[in-house]
Amino acid sequence: MTRPITPEDLWNMARVGQPEHVPATTTCVVPVVRYDEDGEPSSIIYQVARNGTTTRLTSTDRYATSPVPNADGTQMAFLSKHGDEKPQVHVMALDGGEASKVADLPLGAKYATWVPSSNSLIVVAPLLRGFPTIDTTTAELAERGDKKRPVITED
Repeated sequence: MTRPITPEDLWNMARVGQPEHVPATTTCVVPVVRYDEDGEPSSIIYQVARNGTTTRLTSTDRYATSPVPNADGTQMAFLSKHGDEKPQVHVMALDGGEASKVADLPLGAKYATWVPSSNSLIVVAPLLRGFPTIDTTTAELAERGDKKRPVITED
C-alpha cells in the first residue's frame, strides 16, 4: 500500500550537496546534510566511488561542507564547524586520517579553493567594515566583546 509523501518525509530525507570530482580517480566527494528531530543540521562529507560504494570522510559531531579536492587527488579542503563556531578551513588526506585546521579566521571562512599546480589555498573570508585586515578585525572583535552595535536605518 502506498501513501502520499508528507512534510515529515521530506524533512527526514538526506540532502545531497554538490559533488566534486577527485582528480586522478574515479571517485567524487560530496556533503550530505541531515536534520534531527529538533531541526538541527549535521553535514558529513562522503567519498563516492563509481561503483556506488561510499566512505565517510568526516566525523558526525561536526558540520562539514564545501569539499574541494586538490589537483593530484590526495587531499581535500573543506569548511567545518562545531556548534556555534564560525566555519574554518580544514584539510585532510583522502586516503584517511584526521583533518587539520589550516586557518583561524575571526568571522570564519566562506569559501576555499586550491591554487592550480600548487599546494596552496585561496580562502574567502569576511572582515568588519573599516577593519580591512585579519588582525584589525580580530582586535575590534576583542574590543567589542559581547556588545552589539546598534544598526541605524531610515528604511
